[in-house]
This record gives sequence, C-alpha cells and structure tokens, in this order.
Amino acid sequence: MVSLRSSLLLGLLCLFTAPEAHAADCMIPGLNFNITSEGPWPAFMTVKSGQSCGSRRWSFTTITPKRLYLAASPQHGRVTLVAPGGYRYFSKPGYVGKDAFTLRLCGIKNGGLEGCANLLFNVSVVN
Repeated sequence: MVSLRSSLLLGLLCLFTAPEAHAADCMIPGLNFNITSEGPWPAFMTVKSGQSCGSRRWSFTTITPKRLYLAASPQHGRVTLVAPGGYRYFSKPGYVGKDAFTLRLCGIKNGGLEGCANLLFNVSVVN
C-alpha cells in the first residue's frame, strides 16, 4: 500500500518531455522535479559537437509554467531562450566533453501552489 506521504510527493513531481529532442544529434531524457522545491534538480542532455539541443516549449500535466530564466550559463556553449518558453543549447564546434547550465522554471501547480525549480542540465557533448 502506498503511504499518503508518498502519494503527495508523487503528486508534486512533474514530468517534462521534449518530442523534438529525440533526433540523432540530440537526446533529453524525461525530467522529474518538484515546482515547489528549488532543487537543483538534475537533468541530462546529450548533443553532438557543433549541434544544438532543446525544446520549443515545456509540456506538463500538473503545472502551468509562467517564467523561464537562464540561471547559470554553460562554459563550452550557449543557451538561447525561445518563445513561448523553450530553450536551446548550442555546443561549441570542435568541443567534446562535459558542460552544464541551469534553467529556472517558475509556475503554478494544479491546486494553486506557486513555486520555482532550478534544473541543472548536465550536458554530454559527443562526436
């Protein structure tokens, strides 16, 4: 039997999917995070050197996103925020290795709770 605490925690988790992120040059597994908890929540991305990866918009079933910020920039690439609330990471041509950046997503959870979550993207840039 699932405890009430586990049910509440599970209810607070949000799942993000990026359908266009499944191209051969870009992969972003689903994200789990709590919009009412700062985090940082781990996120992962794999992108080919000199290519870009990201999402045009966030897709959620349990929250309404309100704002998206770039909280920390990558060292070996750049991130562009795109309307209506998407983002795109561009890897530096010729660079292969690890990179990271943080997005801050603020929104309202179904039921009225407001909050922000920091998503720390761990990027693997490959050949």
